[in-house]
Amino acid sequence: MADRFSAWIIAALAAAYILTFPMHHLPMLVVFPVVAIGWFHKTRGGLTAGLLAILLDFILIYFHEGENSWLDMLQKEAENLFLVGHLFVILAGWSVGALREMSDTRLHAEDELYSRERYLTLLKMAIDDILNPRQSEDGYQQLLIHMANLFEADHGYFLQLDSVEEQGVSLIVSSALAGEDSVFSIPLKHGESPAIEAILNTSHVAVMENEAGSVDIINATLFKDLDAPIHRIFCIPLTARGKKLGTVALAYISQRLISSVELNYAREASDQIALAMWTTQQEIELQRNLRESNSLSNIALALSETERIGLNDVLQLIVNSARELIPNVDQAVIHLVDEERETLVYGAVIGFDDPAGGKKKMRVGEGIAGHVVINGETLNITDVMTDPRFIKLDRDPTYRSLMVAPVHSGERKLGTVSVSSNLPFAFNANDIKLLSQLGTQAAIAIDNAHLLESTQQALKEANALYRINLGLVVSFDPQELMKEAVELLQKSFGYYHVQIYVREPESGDFIMQ
Repeated sequence: MADRFSAWIIAALAAAYILTFPMHHLPMLVVFPVVAIGWFHKTRGGLTAGLLAILLDFILIYFHEGENSWLDMLQKEAENLFLVGHLFVILAGWSVGALREMSDTRLHAEDELYSRERYLTLLKMAIDDILNPRQSEDGYQQLLIHMANLFEADHGYFLQLDSVEEQGVSLIVSSALAGEDSVFSIPLKHGESPAIEAILNTSHVAVMENEAGSVDIINATLFKDLDAPIHRIFCIPLTARGKKLGTVALAYISQRLISSVELNYAREASDQIALAMWTTQQEIELQRNLRESNSLSNIALALSETERIGLNDVLQLIVNSARELIPNVDQAVIHLVDEERETLVYGAVIGFDDPAGGKKKMRVGEGIAGHVVINGETLNITDVMTDPRFIKLDRDPTYRSLMVAPVHSGERKLGTVSVSSNLPFAFNANDIKLLSQLGTQAAIAIDNAHLLESTQQALKEANALYRINLGLVVSFDPQELMKEAVELLQKSFGYYHVQIYVREPESGDFIMQ
């Protein structure tokens, strides 16, 4: 558009000069189109226009004045300083062209400085938000907003693979799209989405073209609700210390070109943002390990004082710790095996208004918890609504993710400890490991309680036998001895009713004494 505008101006000035030449006969006026050419086409254009102006003026003078020879014309024009004046015209064209080049160079330098300042400002804001998040649940939202602003993208996504045991691979997505869930998950199978796999596997900043009509999971999920199709995706991988943290995917509706400057900015931003994310993750991991150590230490202390605290309080401490330590947990439960009825009963619960969740008592071997009791393996159910092993009875569950760990003591199957979340794909491998540890602690607590109960029972029995034996030594009245024995048994063991029968030698009948 600018080139067409400049061409019209130059053409208009040249035409005006040629058409008005018969009236003014002033060759020096050619300086105006020459200066215009110098302004629009820089130094080289100004010099070329100045030289061509001399030839144009010779032609115009010869045509309008009807000179008989070029030599006479040159002699006449020399007296009028024709050549000296046109040297000025050439100098004017060159000077204006040089001035335009200097102006463009200065403006370009100012644009670069502004662009660099804008880039550094947005990058600093992004890094500050990563290192000092306003809220933990913000996730990568602020990062995506800054990145989308920095590279003037229409939409921003953060893609990250999350390995889930027994469930293959799922794609965890954070989005900066207004009106869309900020975090959601997509089950991903190999070969199902070449576009996403290419984005996640790239190790360098890259620009990808998106085929709007392709049947690809990236169009069927990320872009399915957009008003306009996505044409181009700017991929910025984030890698720190050899660990792939994820990929920022900036989507463009227009056929926008990514400049070399933006590519360099993306490479710099990728390294710095990845390092900030890695630093933050290490700090979060350290804080989490510290909380785990403190909680497990408190549980260990409680286990050593089970006699004073009580088994129920220890189990409640374990489920409280599970909800505090494992991210995204909304509910936690410990089920205990009722060996007589072969069912699972609630030992400790947190987060449920109705612990049964609309279910009847689960039998050992049924459902997720019953399956874990039998097999002794921790299960992570990414979405209970789609997993066939989950049994829905009276009503749909209020949670989406479920993780269950066994509570076993050797070969003894004591129960399970489970956590649930209202979000799908809520738990990872670290959460599985921690829940398994809590299951072990619960087994120790139950064993300690059983051991204490057995020890107390043995002491009661020994004490009762000792007192009965003592009565045999000091008493010679059988009736009195039997009365003391039944009273002692009833008081020592809490029996509701105690009787002693003696066999009558003559009839062989047992008579209650």
